[in-house]
Amino acid sequence: MQIEMNALTNPLEMTLAYESGGNGRNSRNAPKFIVHFPLNLYEALIRLSVLEERSLNGEVVAALISGLTGHAKLELDRKLYAAALGEGSVQWLLQGHQPIDPVRGKNKFVVRLKWGMSEVLTELAAQRKKEDPAFSMHQLYLEYLCRWVNLRHETHLLATALLSDVDKVR
Repeated sequence: MQIEMNALTNPLEMTLAYESGGNGRNSRNAPKFIVHFPLNLYEALIRLSVLEERSLNGEVVAALISGLTGHAKLELDRKLYAAALGEGSVQWLLQGHQPIDPVRGKNKFVVRLKWGMSEVLTELAAQRKKEDPAFSMHQLYLEYLCRWVNLRHETHLLATALLSDVDKVR
């Protein structure tokens, strides 16, 4: 069954898609993918999962779903916070921030995907592979995860600065 991408981002459609597939679906027989994280990405995802009070798998799935939407909500949050703070303050706050690069690492993690995600991600990776034959599904996962972590890091930093009045911190 081909599931539209909005079924992955809309909780009601996701529930309906899950329930329409019949009985016997659980995390043990869910679609899986092995991701090889660099250590800094692995640690950042663990910190975010603790902050959000969800499992590492839940954090990875949230990052992948956000990636399917182009990280639109996080991008908007970052733009709003940056506009409120002003460009000078944003540059000052982010001057020490080292973004995480999407490179393959030694830390393996088996991601249990939500139903329908595998098909959508495979299709996106196939489209990118037409443009760049060296592109892989693994690279797509790493790009989504790194962008998620980097944006979350920046938005948390900017939100904290807004709440604490950045001019006093400076």
